[in-house]
Amino acid sequence: MENNLFIETLEIGIKKGAEGIQYDQLVNSLKDKYPQLETEFNRSFIMWFYSKFDPSKNFHDVKRAIADNHPGTLLGNYNNIISFINGDAYFQYLEYLELKEAREASLKAQRSSRNAIIISVIALAITLLFSVAESIMSFIQIRMSL
Repeated sequence: MENNLFIETLEIGIKKGAEGIQYDQLVNSLKDKYPQLETEFNRSFIMWFYSKFDPSKNFHDVKRAIADNHPGTLLGNYNNIISFINGDAYFQYLEYLELKEAREASLKAQRSSRNAIIISVIALAITLLFSVAESIMSFIQIRMSL
């Protein structure tokens, strides 16, 4: 699967665990790979970030700013506070991993079934070939005995 800012952010949050991560630190580590973080998209991303990560301080102020749709407040005031991935985001990431594994298993099953069908067709062709060859040989023997 191609790179995805949101999935990568969740992965970083899980890797950081109890250490947590600051929003500014996250953006600085990802902005080369995802230049859209330096555009107006950042306003939407910050709202998403604080819906998946809980700040260690000023929790209610941050959540109120999100609820009131004030990303400007978030952009200025809270982005140097360490935040931790919340339970909902963690389980969403686990569901993503399960889905990814299920897709991979499905593709593997498809390949295996395709190979089994090909082998069956080849076996059928060989059986038919031998059957036809045996019929021809029997026909030739009967003709020669006459």
